[in-house]
Amino acid sequence: MALTYKDNVFVFDKKCKKAFAYLKIMFTIIPILQHFDSDWIGVIKADLSDYITKGILSQYNEEGVLYFVAYFLKQLSPVKCNYKIYNKELLAIIKCFKQWQPELKGTKYPIKVLSNYKNLQYFITIKQLSYC
Repeated sequence: MALTYKDNVFVFDKKCKKAFAYLKIMFTIIPILQHFDSDWIGVIKADLSDYITKGILSQYNEEGVLYFVAYFLKQLSPVKCNYKIYNKELLAIIKCFKQWQPELKGTKYPIKVLSNYKNLQYFITIKQLSYC
């Protein structure tokens, strides 16, 4: 936290070396990303901020543990930044499926999609159409 202050000098002392060594061990022992396996249930978590689309592809293994497979970030074009929130939310889901289309085509099970459901309620409501 001290590095966030102005004019602080970074000193790589014993405490930092110990923390760095611990991180190296943890990153090499515990896998962060797994390979995609079409025999496991896939989960896509799609989200967005005002300017960025985010997606995480995960899978449940035989023991029911959720493993991360892939992730991506994509900046929205200035035109798409003006979309309504429910359109952006649907766009994030579509971008996820396009990003991982080769992996998702061969799965045995349907893909679960996690998203902010309230923003997508617009698409499942009945709309009254009026004719002029």
